[in-house]
Amino acid sequence: MIRFLSIVFLALAFVFSPADASQKEKPIHFVVISCSLNPKSHSAILAQQAVKDLKAQGQEVDLIDLRDYNLPMTDGNDGKAYENPQVKELNQRIEKADGILIASPIYLNSVAASTKNMAELTTHKHKDIISGKAWKNKVVGFMGASGGKFSLYAFFPFINSMMIDSKIVFVPGFVMTTREDFDANEQLSKAAGERVGDLTKDLVHMTSALKVGRTEANSIAP
Repeated sequence: MIRFLSIVFLALAFVFSPADASQKEKPIHFVVISCSLNPKSHSAILAQQAVKDLKAQGQEVDLIDLRDYNLPMTDGNDGKAYENPQVKELNQRIEKADGILIASPIYLNSVAASTKNMAELTTHKHKDIISGKAWKNKVVGFMGASGGKFSLYAFFPFINSMMIDSKIVFVPGFVMTTREDFDANEQLSKAAGERVGDLTKDLVHMTSALKVGRTEANSIAP
């Protein structure tokens, strides 16, 4: 189902693609979120490569590295976590984005707990502290670093939830890497780097197309 919906969204992106070059060249604001807390993280390397690729395409990029934060665990009872200044800052940075790229490690055939906690803290409305709209209608891409090839689709339940809860538009050309995609010096392989580059291009195209399409739709709305 997720693949079908993403293909539909991608088709719509091409239908509503910008009509002139000036619209395509206008910088778009992207947020890349590195979700690993590991100081030697492979998914962080993916995030850094994506930032380079997006900047090379002339886009504005804000890299959020969760290792720079000390986020509280989501607490569904009293909601004090949402009052944390770092949680508020994280929400503000994500809300400014037109498009978002998540880079997450894969543990136990699922996205890392740090990824889920970040999403919980930035997608749910709590009183008047958090808007709950930071991710709403944003184009989102995904990159994962896994220990093996059997985790290829491990992130699907997470993305499905984001699509339902926050109505994100998912870029179907995701990137999933394993240890084999990194050499002894922790350098990303050429093939994996090209996949990251292709994903950033798809992210830019879909974000630009849907942004223009929504602007045109709003201009003719009664």
